[in-house]
Amino acid sequence: MEPFAPFLTRELLTYLSPTAAAATELSRTTCWIDSELEDKIDRMLHICQHVRQLKNEFTPPIVRKHKPIVHIHAKSKELTALLEEQRDIVQHLTLCNGVLLHSDRSSFNSQPFVVKCAPSHDCLIGIVAESLESLLVNQQSAASDANKKILIKLDAEIEKLQKTINNDGYQKSASAEVQKRHNEKLNRLLQQKEEMFKITN
Repeated sequence: MEPFAPFLTRELLTYLSPTAAAATELSRTTCWIDSELEDKIDRMLHICQHVRQLKNEFTPPIVRKHKPIVHIHAKSKELTALLEEQRDIVQHLTLCNGVLLHSDRSSFNSQPFVVKCAPSHDCLIGIVAESLESLLVNQQSAASDANKKILIKLDAEIEKLQKTINNDGYQKSASAEVQKRHNEKLNRLLQQKEEMFKITN
């Protein structure tokens, strides 16, 4: 049952008396799970999802015939290493003709982006598309609208998280670890919002 309902299985196992057979079975089914690797892949997929979303929300949508190249500025060394290692996969998943990584913000900002975004607190993405550069002046409002949608979603997520954190019941009942995790997430979202403001203004 572990592969299909891992959280439920773990919760049920806490109520059962541990036997050697059950402990062996649990360790056998969970030994292949690498949570660190799963976190890295989730980060990469999150970035790919934002690139595809940006391409689709642009008017007209950015497709292969526009020869899109995604530029990524990762602020952390870990993310840079991950994206460098998985560059071909990112290119394939984003349906772009290339992926360029920038180590500093100034080289990133010097590019003639058709559209750009901050998918997370430690990453900026921008798309350069050959045949759409002439439309750039006319499309600034469309790109701005897409970024405003992202800002609205961020505001809603921040507000929801702040309501949760400020709730008296939450503060009394949530463990210190959970509260710390939520505060860290709130800080990341606020940083991401700040990056989005820099992009839109």
